[in-house]
Formats: sequence, structure tokens, C-alpha cells
Amino acid sequence: MGLEERRRRKGQIQAEAIPEIVAEAMINDEDNGYSVLSFSLEDIVYSVVEEGMMRNCTCQDFGWNAIACKHMYLLARVQESIQVFEDKLITYLYIHCLTYLS
Repeated sequence: MGLEERRRRKGQIQAEAIPEIVAEAMINDEDNGYSVLSFSLEDIVYSVVEEGMMRNCTCQDFGWNAIACKHMYLLARVQESIQVFEDKLITYLYIHCLTYLS
């Protein structure tokens, strides 16, 4: 298992460790995606962009690694109709195109 896969699996395990009732309370439906509360900091909320598949999260882990983070896995667990998009190259290009166009 490579480093990228270990990071993904770590995020999955962290998301799975949150009790269902707490997980549901950590997620809010927004106009253009979802917001997910931080796992460790009380006043921090991350935006998870969703277009049928999650492609972006505003957390530092996603920003540094451009791979699915624990916030994405938590959202996918609660909202089963949404899939985590795990193609790193396409995710990287998607993020940078949005940044360039903004």
C-alpha cells in the first residue's frame, strides 16, 4: 500500500470512527455543496463541493495532498448518494482550473 492509499485509508478510518448521530450533526447542506465541521477544532467548518461527486474540500489536508480527506469520507457515509472522487490528477487539475478562473 503506497503513501497516497495509506492517507486515504486513514481518512476513511477517521470518518468511520464518528458515531452516526454525531456524523449527521457535523454536516450541513449548503447552496452549492455541504459544510462539514472540523473533527478536532470547535469553530472550524470546511466546505465540501459536490456535483454528484466530491471534488474539493477547503481543509489543509486536501489542499496539500489533493486526495480525498476525512471530511469527504464522512459526507459520503452520511449522504450515500454522493461518491468520493479519488482520481488525484483530475482532482488537481479541477482545483487549479477553478483557482485560475476565479
